[in-house]
Order: sequence, then C-alpha cells, then structure tokens
Amino acid sequence: LWRDQVSYFYHAEPGMGVEQALGRIGLYPVTGSSIGMMLLSLNTDSEIRSLFKGREITRFPEGVESLLKDIREIRRKGYALIGSAKGHASLAVTVGNPPHSALAFSGGMGDGNIPKYYEILKDTANKIEQA
Repeated sequence: LWRDQVSYFYHAEPGMGVEQALGRIGLYPVTGSSIGMMLLSLNTDSEIRSLFKGREITRFPEGVESLLKDIREIRRKGYALIGSAKGHASLAVTVGNPPHSALAFSGGMGDGNIPKYYEILKDTANKIEQA
C-alpha cells in the first residue's frame, strides 16, 4: 500500500509462468483491488478520510463515507471481497502479524464458496507467516 495505490509483487493469470507474474502490474487504485481494500482497512477511519479528502474515489462515487462503510465490513469479516461485472470475484486476506501485506485470488467462486476460499487463503497466509 502506498498512499491511495497498491503495488502487486506477484499477479498471475491462469497458466502464466512465475517469471511473467512477478512485477507485471504497476500501481493500481487501492479501492479497485481486494488487496488494496484489505490493506486500506488497516488504517483508521480518520486516516482514510484524510487520504481521500476532496478527491474522487474509484468505485465509490458517493464519497468517503460509502468507502468507510465497506472498510468497516472488511474489518468485521476479516477479508475483502470485490465482485466484477464478469461474475468473478477477488478475495483477499492480510499476511503478517502485524499485517504488512495481503494475499488474494480471483475467479468465479460463488457466494456459497466464500467461507471455503477464505479458509484456504488464511491457511496460506499462516504458512507464509510461519516460513
């Protein structure tokens, strides 16, 4: 997370090799990304208000209070979920204690499968933390 942008260390499409996935995405609007939203949720409401004061917010044309509503839900659930127009979703969890990064995947997961995929992501994050 850098200001109102998120940077991806690794971002792969299905079948993509590791060498292609490393560093292929530049800075991306924080509110357009499940990883960005997860990391943004680690900030206080006051910090988020200050960050977006007087600015348009990607995916939140209603403004910062609408964003904060989603952020509070992310904090409550422990994950960020963003749907797309193609019927796919992106699900993210934090990595680290204290959190310093996030891990996500996307695809057609369906609402009923969110708990299953959340557990897979949390287990993977725990393995990264232990390594």
